[in-house]
Amino acid sequence: MNAEQVSLIIVAVLIGSLCLFNARKALTPNVRSRQWVSAALALGWPALAGGFHRALGVPAQQPDVFRLIAIGHLGLATAGSILLMRAIYLRRLDRGARLINLGAAGVLALLNFSTGGLFLVLSSAPYVPAVAGGPNDAAIVHRIASHGIDVTLPSDAWKPKPRPEKVADFYHLQPTMIAGILLVTTDNDGTKFQSTISRYRNDIKQDPTQSTYSETRGENDHGEPLWMCLFDETENGKKMLVGMSITWVGRKKVVVQIFEGLFKNTSETGAASERALFQSSAERFLRSVRSSP
Repeated sequence: MNAEQVSLIIVAVLIGSLCLFNARKALTPNVRSRQWVSAALALGWPALAGGFHRALGVPAQQPDVFRLIAIGHLGLATAGSILLMRAIYLRRLDRGARLINLGAAGVLALLNFSTGGLFLVLSSAPYVPAVAGGPNDAAIVHRIASHGIDVTLPSDAWKPKPRPEKVADFYHLQPTMIAGILLVTTDNDGTKFQSTISRYRNDIKQDPTQSTYSETRGENDHGEPLWMCLFDETENGKKMLVGMSITWVGRKKVVVQIFEGLFKNTSETGAASERALFQSSAERFLRSVRSSP
């Protein structure tokens, strides 16, 4: 059992204990406003689990699970708010419930509403990219007419973002990914293809910020000669999965593509989900270039 699992168990036990404690107070004969505010608190404490739901995985990887979690939080928030309003009304009559408990129940209800709303957003388009090659594959082909080439974007959640320093550039909002074409140049004999590979390969290998380097030589998804590499890069405290490919398209053009995915999950489970998505998206894009029909 790793540290992440232990922390999740501790938080689950703590939240469960708070819920049971307040539920027992709500069921114990007492001043009525105190019973109602205790019931509101019992439904409110699960709001604290919101951050740990997020740590368990990327919504893009498990959208249905996150929608169910969102509905659960919204349901708890609605029920808790109704109980709280009843407690406030009864307090005007019996002066029993403490203001601090009323305030805590209100904050927890708002937190449940916020968590539920956030998870609904994160589990909906454009935050849910299709995993390349999966059953919900929604890859689209983008044509760069000025160079007579096509590339494949992993899903329709990817959007173009023109930048003067690149031939083409695309971004994905959540999780954060960018991809682009750095260079397109003429090469009729393969000389530039090999020299471009050597230049970029040497630059990457000598970069002190990169690690876990791996490379592939062969053909891309359209039978074009390909060199591709993937590596982790850490810069200014930010960790990314970076990919690059160099393809000799039609034995006439050298195309240099780049991919970056920014890791945001700190948990092992969340980071593993992000890595799987980044790698599948990178390979789909980096292996996709072809001459336009």
